[in-house]
Amino acid sequence: MVEFEVNVNRQQRLVYIPKKVLESLGHSLTILPDSNAAILYPTGKDPETVVESVQLLLQDLQFRVRSKARPQK
Repeated sequence: MVEFEVNVNRQQRLVYIPKKVLESLGHSLTILPDSNAAILYPTGKDPETVVESVQLLLQDLQFRVRSKARPQK
């Protein structure tokens, strides 16, 4: 999976969203945050589709956690 690091301008509170993300999600986005993470998805997207995508992302994160826990050779 592709990962992007983005920075928020402290004064203007603006963030640059990479072109590839906008091409995929569109320009009208919904953010569903909690205290440690957020889900960014197209406004009006079917919730079931969003859940399926989030589950795939979660599997990738869990793989990263497991891989990090393994001893390095």
